[in-house]
Amino acid sequence: MTSELVGIYTKHEHAKELWEAVKKDMADKTEELKIKYGSDLTTLKMTKSEKVEEYFDRAESLNQKCAELGKKFETYEFKHYLVEGVRSEFEVTLKAIRANKALTANEIREILRREEDRNEEEHEKQKSKTSEYAMKAKERNYKNKPKCYKCGKFGHISRECYGETKCYNCNNFGHYAKDCEKPKSESKEHHRGRGRGNFRGRGRGHSSGKQETSMMAEEVEMAMVAE
Repeated sequence: MTSELVGIYTKHEHAKELWEAVKKDMADKTEELKIKYGSDLTTLKMTKSEKVEEYFDRAESLNQKCAELGKKFETYEFKHYLVEGVRSEFEVTLKAIRANKALTANEIREILRREEDRNEEEHEKQKSKTSEYAMKAKERNYKNKPKCYKCGKFGHISRECYGETKCYNCNNFGHYAKDCEKPKSESKEHHRGRGRGNFRGRGRGHSSGKQETSMMAEEVEMAMVAE
């Protein structure tokens, strides 16, 4: 028993007076609920995330509560509040619905549900197209980058390629000795210095020819990149 009912019981000694007080209290509460549910129905609005099915179920539940409390809306009134509360994205379809007064609430529900399905399908198509355009743009940007003719990869030219470069300090590929992070080997530094002096005179013509060939290849490559 609620504290309100306890208060009513303690104020009245006779059963008849008590019954009248209880009826009045219940009538007051019923009237309050009538006003509340009636207001909720007449100001009904479909929320941004609400599906058509969810919106119609909520509207019909309010209409049923009002009827149970003695506040019955006519069919045309209910349809009016129902249609006017639908989101504006269905406005084109709603104009046709307003023009056809013979449509039932269930028929209106089905029409809007089909429209909702079409909108969602179109939205998914647009998302797919946007993703496809983004992938193509990324691919175009990738292909527009220069190609290295040493390693076959994009993004750099052959003279900037470190793929076949061998470090004489650690004997690993991919960087020069001057950029090597490992401690410098004194024996290799000494050996490199000796080798440079001993063989400076040898193969000069051959080395010069290789340099000229390399320079010509780089010039051709740069010309192709510029195009």
